[in-house]
Amino acid sequence: MNEIDYYDEDFSVEDIEKTTDLDELEDAEVNLQSSIWNNEEQNDILKENLRVVKARIVELTN
Repeated sequence: MNEIDYYDEDFSVEDIEKTTDLDELEDAEVNLQSSIWNNEEQNDILKENLRVVKARIVELTN
């Protein structure tokens, strides 16, 4: 799977949910959190993607 591009509107929640690379998801979690703090305009999209990334991490680690 390609690297998670949480800024790309074509990269959907479904793409995140299909991701099985835990390292990739953990990196995305850190990057999304940082981006949310620094980017007011895209917060809603980023927050939703962060929520899904965190849920996927939980799924893969349980």
